[in-house]
Amino acid sequence: TLQKPQKRFAFRVDDFKCSNQPKVAVSLIHKAILSKPAWVRGNDELKLLSSLMSRLRCFSQYSAYVLYELSRVLYYEAHGQGKVVIRQGSLGNERLGG
Repeated sequence: TLQKPQKRFAFRVDDFKCSNQPKVAVSLIHKAILSKPAWVRGNDELKLLSSLMSRLRCFSQYSAYVLYELSRVLYYEAHGQGKVVIRQGSLGNERLGG
């Protein structure tokens, strides 16, 4: 018997290209919250992160509920210029070595 293929989400580089639109700043407060372990973030912090994500084009398709739930698990990570963190076509379930 044939199995129904699972829906796979592939990375599309066009969704993350820079544009001339004003950028949304990730403040030191946002970075501090995103650096905390997810299980110690308070409700107000989760709402603040949800609000930030709602202003980002790459998250615009998601409902307030999904943004709130994402704010529970997202974390902040900084990389040097030129560092490859994701490759076009990646399924999103692999992490590139550092």
